[in-house]
Amino acid sequence: VAIKSKPLFAYAYNDRASAHLAKDELDEAIKDYKKSVSIDSSFAFVFNNLGSTFRRKKEYTYAIEAYNKALKLNPSYLLALINRGNTHFDMDNLKLAQIDYEEAIALSPANSFAYNNLASIAIKTKDYKKAKELSSRAIELDIKNGAAYYNRGIARQMLHDEDGCCSDWNKALQNGVDGAK
Repeated sequence: VAIKSKPLFAYAYNDRASAHLAKDELDEAIKDYKKSVSIDSSFAFVFNNLGSTFRRKKEYTYAIEAYNKALKLNPSYLLALINRGNTHFDMDNLKLAQIDYEEAIALSPANSFAYNNLASIAIKTKDYKKAKELSSRAIELDIKNGAAYYNRGIARQMLHDEDGCCSDWNKALQNGVDGAK
């Protein structure tokens, strides 16, 4: 209705795109996000949404381009920065992911998710002591960060702390991480 009454209403296209995204209609979502930014290219959040949709499609190059546009519009857009880091991580480009996560921490020193994402990189590179330290820091910042308990559990298991890993995985499960079973 909003688009019919006001065909150049960028917010309406973004909202309709988000509805498509919620229904896993990724191509339709991309179409509407692109229409939104073609009407008004100053919305960093729409570029972030577009990037996240491309990421779900595993079209990582397009996702990075969209996050870059969001960050060009708003260099301190924390969510776009973390999303771009996550996309780099998905692409196994750990150095660029680390740069993004460290920049996120510089912008928001209490960002539990960025610390935990760095812990994921440490796990992937088999630096389990560092992974344990980073995930512990994430937990200090947010005691309900289930993913951080999960990562710390992995690190503890690899460091032969069986009691510690089981405890962490139980806390991860209590905080919504089904993979901790």
